[in-house]
Amino acid sequence: MILNDRFNDILCHSYNINIGSSYVFEWNDSGENIRFIINNSKCGYTGFYSLTNFLLEESFKFKNYETYSQFCKEIRNFQRHYYSTTSNSYGELYTSNTEVELLNPENRLNKFKAKKDSDTLNTAVKIEDIINYFELDVVVKDEKLLNKHIDTYYLYDLFGYYEPLGNITVPDVECIVIDTIEGKISEPFSIRKHSCDYESNYKFKVNNGFNQINFLVEWNFEMECYRIEKEDKNYLYFQSPNSLISYILATFDEEQVIDRDELISECICLIKSIERSSMEEVNLEYLINNKDPEFIDDLPF
Repeated sequence: MILNDRFNDILCHSYNINIGSSYVFEWNDSGENIRFIINNSKCGYTGFYSLTNFLLEESFKFKNYETYSQFCKEIRNFQRHYYSTTSNSYGELYTSNTEVELLNPENRLNKFKAKKDSDTLNTAVKIEDIINYFELDVVVKDEKLLNKHIDTYYLYDLFGYYEPLGNITVPDVECIVIDTIEGKISEPFSIRKHSCDYESNYKFKVNNGFNQINFLVEWNFEMECYRIEKEDKNYLYFQSPNSLISYILATFDEEQVIDRDELISECICLIKSIERSSMEEVNLEYLINNKDPEFIDDLPF
C-alpha cells in the first residue's frame, strides 16, 4: 500500500479522522498521492482507492456499532472533501457490504452483543432504514414500499465480487434499493416466503403401514417459494424444488414400514406438477434414486 516517502511534494489539502486512532491525510492539487500519518508515527504515500480500502478494513476493528458506524460515515466525509479538491468532484462514495448488512438489528446483535461470534447472517435489510442511513435521494410514492427489504446477497453478487474486500459504493446500494422497489429484484427469501402468493399446490399422500399421511405442498415457481402445510397451519418453507423433494425423501426414509414405491410415485407426481406450473423441465427425478438422500442446497426455513 505504501508507495514511498516524498516529502518534497507541496501538500495543500488535508483531512483528519480521530476515531479510535489519529489518521491524518495530506495531498496536493493533483490528488494522485496521499500522505498519511497514523498516531503520529506511521507515514507513507498511497493512492485514494488503496487508502479507501485500508480505512474500510480498519473499520472492522471496532467493537461497538455506534463507533463503527461513526467511523464509516467519517470515511465518506473524507471522500467528499477529497473529491471537492480534485477534478473528480463527482466521485463515488464507498461503503461496504458489512455496513449495509449491519443495518439489520439481528446482524448488529450477533456481531456486537452476542456472547460469542455468530455466523448467522440475515440478508434482509429494510429499505426505509437504508434510505435514512445513507440519506438517499430516492422517491417512494407508496409508503408501504419502504417496508420492503433488499437482499444484501445481490450487493455482493452484482457489485462486490470483483472488489478485493467486497467493497461497494453508495450508488450500488441505491441501485439495489430502486430495483427492489420496482420489483426487478426479489426480496430475501426470509421475507417473501410469508407474503408469496402460493398459486400452485399438490396433495401429497403416502401410507406408513398404519394410516395414510396427507399434507399439502404449495409453491410459486417464479418467486422460488415452496412450503409444506403441516397441522394447524404450521409450515415448512423451502427456497427450491430440490430442497423440497430432498426433505420429503429424507423424512419418510426414516419410516420403517413406508411403501417406498408409493413414496417415489408421489414424488414423481409432485415433480411433474411443479414442471407444469413452471412451463419448463425441473429434472429432479435423479433425487429419488438416492437411497440416502441429502439436502443438496438449502435446508427448510
